[in-house]
Amino acid sequence: MVSSSGFTWFFWISQKLCQQWLSVFFSWVQLQKQHLKTAALLGSALCLSGVMSPTNGVAADIPSCDPESAMVKDPRAGVDPAFCAKWNPDFAFKGNRCCGEVPWRYRRRGIRCSPQRSKRSFCDERTENQVLLTQKVQSGEIDDYLAYLKPRFDRNGPQAQCSPTDGFLAHGKPILPTQKNAIKIRRPGRCVNYGTDRMVALLDWLGQKVKKKSESKPFRNPHLLVGDMSAPRGGCLAGRGGRRGHLSHQTGQDVDLGFLHLSERRPSPSYFTRRFSAEENWWFLKQLFSNEIVCIKIVLLDRRHIRSLDQYIQKLNKKNPNHPEVALWERMKDRIQHVRYHRDHYHIRIDESEPLSTCQMKVNPNNAS
Repeated sequence: MVSSSGFTWFFWISQKLCQQWLSVFFSWVQLQKQHLKTAALLGSALCLSGVMSPTNGVAADIPSCDPESAMVKDPRAGVDPAFCAKWNPDFAFKGNRCCGEVPWRYRRRGIRCSPQRSKRSFCDERTENQVLLTQKVQSGEIDDYLAYLKPRFDRNGPQAQCSPTDGFLAHGKPILPTQKNAIKIRRPGRCVNYGTDRMVALLDWLGQKVKKKSESKPFRNPHLLVGDMSAPRGGCLAGRGGRRGHLSHQTGQDVDLGFLHLSERRPSPSYFTRRFSAEENWWFLKQLFSNEIVCIKIVLLDRRHIRSLDQYIQKLNKKNPNHPEVALWERMKDRIQHVRYHRDHYHIRIDESEPLSTCQMKVNPNNAS
């Protein structure tokens, strides 16, 4: 049996060893700090003397001559930093980089958006041209919005910069309700209905298709409900406390759409709902994938609704073996994927880099209505 004095002796030795190890560790830390200070002074001296310049290259342990606050050209963006400073609302927050990552001091706290963007509305980020365009469409001065947009594709160069999860939008356009479409904006006062020219043209075209279909029967308040797209200049759409409200929706190439509801008894809802009609939404998906404006990269949807669509197509096949829409559905399924939290709406992303000829799905006119 070990005595209490033995325990005391063991504890005393362990404490001394721990103190020695801590002393060695903190001495090493201080040595590294001194080394960094010396390297910084040496680098500054070399910069001032002209021996080392930003283009001459630097040693691995000597800081660059460029100040940390300088604008850094990001190879992923391929654009001038001054252009990013003008259009990217997260430019300063991400260290003056066009496509820079969120600083670690924010990421470790779960903050992915600039705290300044934690607000109810992004209308204050609109440019004068965007405000003027909105006024012209709403007043009817621009009668055919789709005809206005088509000749302007790519006029100002690429609009979607970087990636949908880490980027921004340049020269974005708003999708707006007109006399020719059946568009309804879910939250118009928030100003998150901006996208690239092709995205806005696609939505206006779909809205016209819905309006034309609703004229055949006395449907109650038929519309295509448009949820979040992007802010006027794109960037992170913040939630509460700077948390990211969306994982994407930064470049104007994403849109949340409510399910299509066409009924003679109940009006189409002005909010997202889980109620899903396979027949009506199959018609909508056929219009979407057969459009002649832009490629559909992916449609995110809950697995329950995907299963409902599949069952609807199987019923068509039983009534008419080798139904042509079965093959069309098989092609569509490759671009319709299940993702959680999409039980009450579509999430649609376009791909402006893919040629339309490789992705457009031809729909038989007799089956398109």
